[in-house]
Amino acid sequence: MGALVPPGAMFHKRPMATMAEDSEDDAPAAAAPVLSRGIRRLGTALLDYALPPRCPGCGLVVGEVGQFCLDCWNSL
Repeated sequence: MGALVPPGAMFHKRPMATMAEDSEDDAPAAAAPVLSRGIRRLGTALLDYALPPRCPGCGLVVGEVGQFCLDCWNSL
Protein backbone atom coordinates (compact mmCIF):
# COMPACT_ATOMS: atom_id res chain seq x y z
CA MET A 1 0.00 0.00 0.00
CA GLY A 2 1.41 3.44 -0.97
CA ALA A 3 1.93 6.39 1.32
CA LEU A 4 -0.80 9.02 1.50
CA VAL A 5 1.75 11.84 1.32
CA PRO A 6 4.11 11.65 -1.65
CA PRO A 7 7.81 11.71 -0.77
CA GLY A 8 9.21 15.23 -0.66
CA ALA A 9 5.79 16.88 -0.29
CA MET A 10 6.59 18.26 3.15
CA PHE A 11 10.02 19.70 2.29
CA HIS A 12 8.59 23.18 1.73
CA LYS A 13 8.30 23.71 5.49
CA ARG A 14 11.14 25.52 7.21
CA PRO A 15 12.91 23.56 9.94
CA MET A 16 12.67 24.88 13.48
CA ALA A 17 15.16 27.67 14.10
CA THR A 18 17.15 28.57 17.18
CA MET A 19 16.51 31.77 19.09
CA ALA A 20 19.52 33.47 17.47
CA GLU A 21 18.21 32.70 13.99
CA ASP A 22 14.74 33.97 14.92
CA SER A 23 16.10 37.32 16.11
CA GLU A 24 18.02 37.77 12.86
CA ASP A 25 14.91 37.03 10.81
CA ASP A 26 12.76 39.51 12.79
CA ALA A 27 15.01 42.54 12.14
CA PRO A 28 14.38 42.79 8.37
CA ALA A 29 10.69 42.01 8.86
CA ALA A 30 10.36 44.86 11.36
CA ALA A 31 12.08 47.29 8.99
CA ALA A 32 9.87 46.34 6.04
CA PRO A 33 6.76 48.35 7.13
CA VAL A 34 8.91 51.44 7.80
CA LEU A 35 10.54 51.15 4.38
CA SER A 36 7.18 50.56 2.73
CA ARG A 37 5.73 53.64 4.41
CA GLY A 38 8.69 55.74 3.27
CA ILE A 39 8.38 54.54 -0.32
CA ARG A 40 4.64 55.22 -0.26
CA ARG A 41 5.22 58.80 1.02
CA LEU A 42 7.84 59.40 -1.66
CA GLY A 43 5.47 58.09 -4.34
CA THR A 44 2.66 60.30 -3.08
CA ALA A 45 4.93 63.36 -3.07
CA LEU A 46 6.08 62.67 -6.63
CA LEU A 47 2.51 62.11 -7.79
CA ASP A 48 1.32 65.33 -6.11
CA TYR A 49 4.17 67.21 -7.81
CA ALA A 50 3.39 65.77 -11.25
CA LEU A 51 -0.40 65.84 -10.88
CA PRO A 52 -1.32 68.25 -8.07
CA PRO A 53 -4.73 67.93 -6.42
CA ARG A 54 -7.33 70.13 -8.08
CA CYS A 55 -10.65 71.64 -7.09
CA PRO A 56 -13.53 69.42 -8.28
CA GLY A 57 -15.50 72.54 -9.30
CA CYS A 58 -13.09 74.60 -11.37
CA GLY A 59 -9.78 72.70 -11.57
CA LEU A 60 -7.69 75.18 -9.58
CA VAL A 61 -4.73 73.63 -7.71
CA VAL A 62 -5.66 73.10 -4.03
CA GLY A 63 -3.96 71.64 -0.95
CA GLU A 64 -5.70 68.24 -0.70
CA VAL A 65 -7.58 65.83 -2.94
CA GLY A 66 -11.33 66.55 -2.94
CA GLN A 67 -10.92 70.02 -1.44
CA PHE A 68 -12.80 72.93 -3.05
CA CYS A 69 -11.13 76.29 -3.73
CA LEU A 70 -12.45 79.32 -1.85
CA ASP A 71 -14.52 80.63 -4.78
CA CYS A 72 -16.23 77.26 -5.39
CA TRP A 73 -16.79 76.75 -1.67
CA ASN A 74 -18.45 80.18 -1.40
CA SER A 75 -20.67 79.44 -4.42
CA LEU A 76 -21.98 76.27 -2.77
